Amino acid sequence: MFAEAAGWARPLRFARGTRGHASALEVAEHAARHGVRRLVFAHIGRPAIAALDAGHVPPLGEIGADGAVYTAGCGAGGSQRRTRMAGDPAGAG
Repeated sequence: MFAEAAGWARPLRFARGTRGHASALEVAEHAARHGVRRLVFAHIGRPAIAALDAGHVPPLGEIGADGAVYTAGCGAGGSQRRTRMAGDPAGAG
């Protein structure tokens, strides 16, 4: 499952306190509770970047890598990831 990590420990709020983005820690907690086997965080915001730079890691999931291509797999292995290199045609193995 792909999820955002705009915030880290607290949700990001929009104007007038309207909730905008869940925190990465909250997303990981909900994903674990619902049996998500693989969680990839994308849309990494400044609070999450600061937490990662400080050495924190999410309790579940991985941080998506720039340029990586994620494919859904089947079976016990789940998904696979490979990095697309410059000049690599889309969809190449």
